[in-house]
Amino acid sequence: MTSCCDAWVRFVREFYPCYVGHLSTCKLPQEMLGALIKSYYAALKGLDPQDVVVVSLMPCTAKKAEVLRYGDKPKDVDLVLTLRELGRLLAERDICLDSLPEGEFDPPFNLASGGGQLFGISGGVVTSLLRTLGVGEGDFSLQWRYWPGEKRIREVKVFLKRPSPIGDLQEMINVLQVETLGKARLVLEKLLEGVLGNYHLIEAMACPGGCVGGGGQPVLPPKRGSEPAARL
Repeated sequence: MTSCCDAWVRFVREFYPCYVGHLSTCKLPQEMLGALIKSYYAALKGLDPQDVVVVSLMPCTAKKAEVLRYGDKPKDVDLVLTLRELGRLLAERDICLDSLPEGEFDPPFNLASGGGQLFGISGGVVTSLLRTLGVGEGDFSLQWRYWPGEKRIREVKVFLKRPSPIGDLQEMINVLQVETLGKARLVLEKLLEGVLGNYHLIEAMACPGGCVGGGGQPVLPPKRGSEPAARL
């Protein structure tokens, strides 16, 4: 099970602790970057990690809780601002983004993968992972099939084109993707009952459409809709 959505991870820990061992052991994305900044980047710049403050700009309110759960212990990310909070801050300071000069990200963070850009939408983590495992290259699309009567649960079967780089994985992989915690509960209840089926990977997102539909996102005008494509 994926572990990039903190609301989903907390949901499993609190209500389905028997499945905690099936969650990916990867840190959440903002924690990965924070750890990299406070170790590699700090050493690269000759900085004391204790003097480095990492601030994340996120579409998600759960990212705040993720940081708070560390209490007074050293943390990879110090502060989290949602994009709505950033918008209010810019307005208070009378800063117009359109008037600011173009710039580049500081190395070594000026390079990014297409897979990383996909993480914020439902199915993006799976797509990125399967691309790494050898299912396809570039902008390949998965042939998702929705569960009957469901708009938030879908599945796909894929075949590896080359040997898996992560060990003894079967040639065919069954993937389940679910969004919203209500539908995640439905999936986990079926798993408890032993009627879910055989899946190698479950991707779960707490928000409709994935992180791009997060509670910290700006509210879109009614005419544009709230579909993920409108937020990219």
